[in-house]
Amino acid sequence: MLFILTAALMADAQTLFDSFDDGNFSSAPAWSGDDANWTIVANSDAAAGAVGSNTLRLNVGTSVSGTQYLSAAITSWGSNQEWGFWVGRRNQAFTASNQMHIWLYANEANLKSPTVDGYRLVIGDNSGDDEIALQAVTDGAPSAILTSAQAIPNGLTDFGFLIRVTRSISGNFELFTSTLPTSNGTGAVSTAIPNATNANISQGTANNTLYTPSGTGYVGVVASHTTGLDARQAVELDQIYFTASSPDIIITGGPLSFGNIEIGKVSAEQTYSVSGTGLSGNITITAPTHFQISTTSGAGFSSSLTLTPTSGTVSGTTIYVRMSPSAAGNISGVITHTSAGASQEDVAVSGTGVVAPVCTISDDFTDNNFTSAPSWTGNTTDFAVISSATIPNGSATTDGAYLASNASAGNAALTTSSAITSEWRFSLATPSFSPSDNNYFGVILMSDVALTGDITATSWNGYYLRIGDNAPGTDKMKLYRRTGMTSTLIGEFPASPSFSASALSGGLNLRITRDPSTGEFEVFYSSGFLYGAVPTVSAGKLTDATHSTSTYFGVFQRFNNPGTDKRIYFDHLCAFERAYVWLPVSGVADWTNASNWSPPRTSPANSDILLFNRGGASVASNIPTSETVRQIHISNNTQVSLRAAGISGASLTISGAPGDDFVVESRV
Repeated sequence: MLFILTAALMADAQTLFDSFDDGNFSSAPAWSGDDANWTIVANSDAAAGAVGSNTLRLNVGTSVSGTQYLSAAITSWGSNQEWGFWVGRRNQAFTASNQMHIWLYANEANLKSPTVDGYRLVIGDNSGDDEIALQAVTDGAPSAILTSAQAIPNGLTDFGFLIRVTRSISGNFELFTSTLPTSNGTGAVSTAIPNATNANISQGTANNTLYTPSGTGYVGVVASHTTGLDARQAVELDQIYFTASSPDIIITGGPLSFGNIEIGKVSAEQTYSVSGTGLSGNITITAPTHFQISTTSGAGFSSSLTLTPTSGTVSGTTIYVRMSPSAAGNISGVITHTSAGASQEDVAVSGTGVVAPVCTISDDFTDNNFTSAPSWTGNTTDFAVISSATIPNGSATTDGAYLASNASAGNAALTTSSAITSEWRFSLATPSFSPSDNNYFGVILMSDVALTGDITATSWNGYYLRIGDNAPGTDKMKLYRRTGMTSTLIGEFPASPSFSASALSGGLNLRITRDPSTGEFEVFYSSGFLYGAVPTVSAGKLTDATHSTSTYFGVFQRFNNPGTDKRIYFDHLCAFERAYVWLPVSGVADWTNASNWSPPRTSPANSDILLFNRGGASVASNIPTSETVRQIHISNNTQVSLRAAGISGASLTISGAPGDDFVVESRV
């Protein structure tokens, strides 16, 4: 099995441990052991040599055989490690009696101790060429982990080469070298750096978990030698690098707040980025209940996902998040990010699940007509329900049933009965064309009369949304007031997109709200024609309180040059009065606590409609001494008791609206 080590410990992250540039090995860092048998030489002479290298060299002055060592302490090992060395061999070839050991990790300073444990590299034997062996050592006794795929020819002298070893948190080792010398006097010199560029030849991989470097451990060198002078001065060592790192998960972005999202709907997407370094396993990302995540916008959403590292690294990856509440109320949690050995990283998410409104007026045209449920009147011969999967001469995807004006229609309108004055939702689209004063279209939000043909040729009172004029480069959504025969521009929604180039060929989902107490209109929008999520991006607010009632809602077009490129498409109508649902179904709850209502009733107004429709039996306490609402509706076998805030009682006034003011539905 092939084990690949993490890439966090590559050349650009290497840390120099010692290059002996200070001319000693007694400090910064301090090496100890058989100190008298080692020296620092100003100029290495292995391979081609290096002037001014300050290189560690074996230097045994007495003509004896033996084993000499030096070790230096490391106290911070991290979870992943990388070691690098330059190794020089002078005029004595490697043999079983003239070996070199490079300790990667030892649990004690004395590398010759009979109780030493750890990992080391061994070079030198009497059988064939000289491979580099990685060994685990227990109580001084070695066991093989891997042997290099390539070897140094037996008997070779006066050469140099680089070694680099990496180890992951899970015990995956990989051994790298520079190009190994094949003749005397060749190879890397002592100033070469053992990085991923210079020591890039993989000599093998293996896994061993016998020891985990930790605490105070040691790196070092051991040289065995025979009695000859060349043997006693054969070893050179330089450019010692050691880099420790831990798996790291990096988050960019967040926290994410989604606002009010209806139960059963999905929010607009929000994003953040995650990356990782030094990883030995996948990053697992888990979303809390009511939230979904994906690495692809618009698809693949689930409660969890996995990012797989390449050589230990996960490049910056965009995570798309959406909220899909299944319960009402404030919802919060964290998206967790975990990987073996790494600290968990979280992204906080929050939002409020709100009860979906009951549409007073709705039409999705799946009945393939617009003559009933509800009935639309006006230029009925200029409209039809069509079923193409993509809007004609546009790009928006449809649900297969929607209202469309005919290509030959010029000035045309359809209206349906509607007393709604506070919220409208729908999808609107057109072919690709450039709107103008001569070719514009829109939606009649409030009207006191049914309309047909040219809406500017009839006397009526109300408000309409219009797209299209001759103002250069704008064609944003505008709000108009109609009073009799006069149309007055209230204003352009300040954050509206511009539709001057291709109108609504990509579709537009709209949510328009109006505060009946102030006349403030706000438009929310999203692209598309499917209305899969309630739009949350605001195009801005405009205020006009001239008209307060309505009898009709509708769509219109005013095309002086009709054709296949000038039509309107309409779908997913849902209109209703702004209402707040009482959430508690048992116990006593505070009437003035905004979170007890859905959506949160943060700013009570005399235009509020209050719904008690979730069943159960509860007490609404702390009702203010005096409060005015527009309508109260009790249904679905709901029992609610109203309790005043003080002993003197409370006055709850219903101000009235079109239709019934106080409704209690039958249990049956």
